[in-house]
Amino acid sequence: MKVAVTGAYGLLGSDVVKVLQEQKHEVIPFPPHADLDLAEFGKVREFVFKYQPEVIVHLAAIPNPDVVEKDPVLGWRNNFNSTYNLVRVLHETGGVMCYGSTDSVFSGHDAKGPYNEFSIKHPLNIYGQTKYASEQIIEQKMQKYFILRLPFLFGLGGRSETNKLLNLIKKAKAGEKTVLQSDSWSSVCAAWDVGWAISKIISTSNWGIYHLASEPAVSRAGMMRCFLNLIGFDTNLVEETNYVDARKLAKRAHYSVMTSVLLESTFGFSMPSWQIGMQKCIEELKKQGVV
Repeated sequence: MKVAVTGAYGLLGSDVVKVLQEQKHEVIPFPPHADLDLAEFGKVREFVFKYQPEVIVHLAAIPNPDVVEKDPVLGWRNNFNSTYNLVRVLHETGGVMCYGSTDSVFSGHDAKGPYNEFSIKHPLNIYGQTKYASEQIIEQKMQKYFILRLPFLFGLGGRSETNKLLNLIKKAKAGEKTVLQSDSWSSVCAAWDVGWAISKIISTSNWGIYHLASEPAVSRAGMMRCFLNLIGFDTNLVEETNYVDARKLAKRAHYSVMTSVLLESTFGFSMPSWQIGMQKCIEELKKQGVV
């Protein structure tokens, strides 16, 4: 299958490309934003018509809620307009959209139980609004699509300066502390596991919205302390703070735990625990001599 991937050089996209290539798909990475702005319809159309992908895995976005909150115009342009342009082109070619959405489409402040595919959407910040609007335009304009809501992701790809695991190692080696929230709970996933799930899902025609979320739920502080413990560092190098004290420009979710009521029954698999994904990351870091 010929698959094009936006955001192919990011944390998730880089692993998605690797997994798809291992699964013998013909992978076409979209150029980085500096070379092809997805908000420019003409350029997007030219690229898609040149390569004629059967599926576009759309992962490119501004993922930082604070950046979007500070500059909503930029956020809507990069996150929504880009998606709409891909929808328009795929409407012409008849291709499939596989869209990487987010747990930020939910309010993140009602801890009555994990959010499933049918839970009420109520974005907490502008970033969540741009992603939910993208979901809606895909649902309205397309018949062949997968919308995959994703939680907090970790892995070894993307830019090293923004990779949270690599930055934690760097600071820990220098004896510096990292301050993280301990009272906000979410699902998390290893980027590689999400890539594997995408490779399986796009090979079907079971169109719809699905959650990809590993168990158990964990706080950022708890997850990173687990990581430090597994690589042999002092877990006290992660300093805990609470939701109120972690003041950000964009509102953050207090509870963004997700589950799926559709994934296993539809595709025959469930997401492995995030600890398994973390062990795989550590094995790779050991191979590279990082830890």
